[in-house]
Amino acid sequence: MKINYTELKKYFIKAMISNKCPKVVADDVCDALINASLMGIDSHGINLFETYINNIRNKRIKSKNKIKFNKKKTFLLVDGNNNFSHFVAQRTLEKAYKIAKKNGICLASVSNVDHYAAAGIHGYNFLEKRKLNNLSIMSFTNADSLATSTYPKKRFFGTNPISYVLRRSQGKYIYIDMSTTQITFNKVKNIRKANSYLSNNLARDKFGKITKYPSKVFSLEPIGGYKGFVLGLLVELMTSGITGSNVSNQILPMYGEDQKSFRKISQCFILFNFDILKTNGFDNIYKQMEKNLPKKYFKLIPGNKEMDMLTYRKKNGIPIDNEYLKIIKNL
Repeated sequence: MKINYTELKKYFIKAMISNKCPKVVADDVCDALINASLMGIDSHGINLFETYINNIRNKRIKSKNKIKFNKKKTFLLVDGNNNFSHFVAQRTLEKAYKIAKKNGICLASVSNVDHYAAAGIHGYNFLEKRKLNNLSIMSFTNADSLATSTYPKKRFFGTNPISYVLRRSQGKYIYIDMSTTQITFNKVKNIRKANSYLSNNLARDKFGKITKYPSKVFSLEPIGGYKGFVLGLLVELMTSGITGSNVSNQILPMYGEDQKSFRKISQCFILFNFDILKTNGFDNIYKQMEKNLPKKYFKLIPGNKEMDMLTYRKKNGIPIDNEYLKIIKNL
């Protein structure tokens, strides 16, 4: 079935407040999950909601904790204090924007947070609410160890995603959001739930062999083989490398036996304020792609496909499993 996104948000907000989460925090969490699903990023959208509620109940996430900020020139050091990453991200971007507005750039390093859903959604939500053009937001996060390492039987880095978001003229977006693995574990869970199989070369079992069975997945293949492993390292350098907090292999699993201990994930946001340069070649890049690619393939360009899906689902609703909707309504 499909459900209207505004109706879904009411369920989410009600459930979070009933679990003693402040509304200002609940708003940011729900916006992140719902907008991800509206864009078609179902692995990091509304399907995570039950997990987040359980995180509150298990006290893995402290939704009333205050965030700590420490500004150092064009750097912003942020201690999320184990609050929701989505709420921490929006407060961080608010302060980082003030720095970038003045200096052209700001790097914000965030420690002591948890899973933050789709990497690019935080930049999109921040830019869209304020209708800010010519401000790009890059985002990185490390995660628990799931990616196959250079040794096929060993995993080391997480899916360690990279995102780049910029609002172009006329409200159009560049929206790049990708994990450094071929597939995410949340997508593996969705495939398993659908009683389906993985495509070739996406994941390995505990013996280091490629598997198509979701239930046997031990590690996820990096994009581009060795180059994907290197990209995972790059994200690790930009996150735990700056904060000095847990490296991917030290982070507790999202769905492991211990659901109460803090995971101490690190994130990073880099803001570029291009208004200072008074140049803008972004629209021309997209104009050239539109000019040189067939229409149906131009629609697949990052930013185009997400905004097309967002428009479609706002009108027609977000797909949701009947059983999952019942769970949400009873949280």
